Amino acid sequence: KISTLNDLCQRLLDGKQQDNALRSTMQKEIDNLKDSNVELTLRLHRSESRSEEMTSKLAEMPKILCQMEEENCRKNANNQMQAKCNELREENRLRAEEDKATIKKLESEMTAMAVAHARIDKRSKSKIQILIDMKSAMEEQIRYQ
Repeated sequence: KISTLNDLCQRLLDGKQQDNALRSTMQKEIDNLKDSNVELTLRLHRSESRSEEMTSKLAEMPKILCQMEEENCRKNANNQMQAKCNELREENRLRAEEDKATIKKLESEMTAMAVAHARIDKRSKSKIQILIDMKSAMEEQIRYQ
């Protein structure tokens, strides 16, 4: 009976050692799970913070897009205005060239008219001189008759 009791005690002791070993292993696993939980909680907080940041940025996107659209419209308007100014400059340059050519043509025509007028005037003066000479000659004839 003592040996049976000894066997039972030994089994109880062995069971207690196994329980203690299991308890120690479980405690290590619990500690590891607590560490993992802390790490996961920190990661969750970081993710939530990042999510809030991204949500805030996402909320700003329509405003940013609107500003970009407005800037693009202004650039397009400036480009169109610049193109129109360039077009008007070119028209003015061509018109100025045409005006210069017209002025040269008119100057040439005026010079030709002045020369023609001078010839006509010279002929008229010649004719007048001839008429004056004829008158003088006739008057002289009349005086001598």
